[in-house]
Amino acid sequence: MLRVDIEKIDRMISALKGVRRELKKYHDIRDKSTDGFSPKQNGKRKADLDFRAMTLIKWSHDLHALAVELELADKRESYDEVILSDGWREFKYKPREPFPTCK
Repeated sequence: MLRVDIEKIDRMISALKGVRRELKKYHDIRDKSTDGFSPKQNGKRKADLDFRAMTLIKWSHDLHALAVELELADKRESYDEVILSDGWREFKYKPREPFPTCK
């Protein structure tokens, strides 16, 4: 039982590091000056920001599931499919439901 909790904590730490990396990249792209950008470069920048935002939403769902498994958060009422958009396409994303905790 204790071994499982340590593995879940390690997964949570790894996920948090991933979120931190994505947030840093997101902020670097967002804060970069767009002076002198062509319309194509601006479009690429916007698409990149949209994709990173979508990735951060996925990470937040996974972090929530891990937090519930570690009994740090309450389970949501629903884990229904969500529609995520990268600006051009829409993706259906089903958040991971937390595994039941054994006591």
